[in-house]
Amino acid sequence: MKQRRRVMGASLALAVTAGVGSAAAQVPESVTQQGRLYDGTGQPIQGPLDLVFSLYDAAAAVTPIWTETHAVTFDDGYFSVTLGTTTALDTTVLDGSVRYLGVKVGADAEMTPRAAVHSVPYAILAGDVTGDIHPSSVSVGGSVVIDGNGQWVGSPTGLAGPTGPAGATGAAGATGAVGPTGAVGPTGPAGATGPMGPTGATGAAGATGATGATGTAGSVGAAGPTGATGPAGAGATGPTGAAGPMGATGPASSGIPPLQFAGYTPLAYGGDLGGRSGAHALCNAAFTGSHFCTDWEADQAAVPAPIPAAGVWVDLGDGQSTTRYFRDSYSVNDIYSCGGWTSASASFKPDGLNTGRGQQLTPLGGIASTWVGANDGGCENPRQVACCTGGTAVRFRGFTPTTTGGNLGGRSGAHATCAAAFNGSHFCSDWEVDQAAVPAPIPATGAWVDLGNGTPSSRYYRDTYSVNDIYSCGGWTSSSASYKPDGLNTGRGQQLTPLGGIASTWIGANDGGCEIARPLACCDGYPPE
Repeated sequence: MKQRRRVMGASLALAVTAGVGSAAAQVPESVTQQGRLYDGTGQPIQGPLDLVFSLYDAAAAVTPIWTETHAVTFDDGYFSVTLGTTTALDTTVLDGSVRYLGVKVGADAEMTPRAAVHSVPYAILAGDVTGDIHPSSVSVGGSVVIDGNGQWVGSPTGLAGPTGPAGATGAAGATGAVGPTGAVGPTGPAGATGPMGPTGATGAAGATGATGATGTAGSVGAAGPTGATGPAGAGATGPTGAAGPMGATGPASSGIPPLQFAGYTPLAYGGDLGGRSGAHALCNAAFTGSHFCTDWEADQAAVPAPIPAAGVWVDLGDGQSTTRYFRDSYSVNDIYSCGGWTSASASFKPDGLNTGRGQQLTPLGGIASTWVGANDGGCENPRQVACCTGGTAVRFRGFTPTTTGGNLGGRSGAHATCAAAFNGSHFCSDWEVDQAAVPAPIPATGAWVDLGNGTPSSRYYRDTYSVNDIYSCGGWTSSSASYKPDGLNTGRGQQLTPLGGIASTWIGANDGGCEIARPLACCDGYPPE
């Protein structure tokens, strides 16, 4: 890969202030970072790359105190990301000390030197209050000390003055009347049992009768001759018994079904296809077992003419030549898939900056953007959806009928739950549900999926397993919102979203979402070559 260098970037300037009462919740814990990236020849970078942003407590520190990865699609070298969307930039990270920002592009080493994080001008005053304050309440260490009515509700210690001197002893009161007679006391214990009387005399035993004499045994008679063998029976054959029940469905047959073009949906739609899962459902309804074609699938399936004059919608496939993943990373902020196939607006800006557009298979068999011009990405124009079948032996079997928090009994417990619901199935990894093209409806809560190995050249189903893993609810052993499996970071899990994307269950500080009950996604089959 060519060496990349950053020639222009916006400085990361932050201000983290301590709030009072509900005001603290109004301070955002995220910040925008923008810049432009060129390669080693001076050409601006184009297309998708991963950027890893890290904060350090010293310019030469080895271990970051905060890190976050963003999948960025560069447009003529320009990019813009929001830091803190995955891992919050709270006061445990930004405590007022100087911090240094490091940026790593793709597989390159982190850029040097690191940039110091500065305050924005008026945020310098956030370290003190120089005028009136107008809080709705006041809290210290998470406990309210002054309520919304201005009343002190904290500890009374220190608020009361010293104890005054003791007053003079008052005069003795008159003698009270004699009280009523007390109740009768309990009955005393019973007396001791008297001695037992003497045992009476035993009567005399009767005489035993005499045993009678044994008679003599008779002699054994001679054996008679063996009789002749009777004829074989000639009974009619009984009726055939009823057929037994059909066995459970076995795993997918060996051999990967060939990738084939199934056809176009009979109706045309704008860019709002109900997300990726909604697009799969449209294809499955038109051609049973089919899914929304990616760009490279439509290319490999060699779609013949005629192709509709308006073009047809195709999904974003992973552009890496070393991977067999069907689809690129999913985001409703993606400007190249009409906001994750959720918008039919001409001027919708999913990232807040760039007009969204989609991807189409053209009448001549090419792949092109639907972009029309400034503030018109073409997402409003109705097109049919391209549908494909085959290409993988991974199958989605269904969601478990029961739901559970992140304690699935470990990875083996999750496999057992799926096998009990769908014979021969196992707990799906993230890339397996991607290959299986799970159609809508997907439960509104999302569904648990395992961590798959992200290495394109690997055939492993799942990533490294550890009960200290913060990305799988502590190795699928915790249903706690704030469980910290590594002792530092709040654990979270991974889910298949209702729109067909893969996302973290992270909710916010001290809440990773492991406590929310979700079904498990179950798969069978095997990965591609």
